[in-house]
Amino acid sequence: MPDQHHGDPGMHIINDGWHYFSIHHWSSWILLAAIIVVIFFIFKSFSHKSKNKER
Repeated sequence: MPDQHHGDPGMHIINDGWHYFSIHHWSSWILLAAIIVVIFFIFKSFSHKSKNKER
């Protein structure tokens, strides 16, 4: 059972990703916040354009 778990490439990628997230905790949160802000501004400008089209 442990060998099978270790041989699973998907699980290995998840473990590596979690390790990276834990090590670079603050940088990961900054990146996440930046992505959210960018998406928010894109969504805001998109909704603003659609409102102008209606008029």
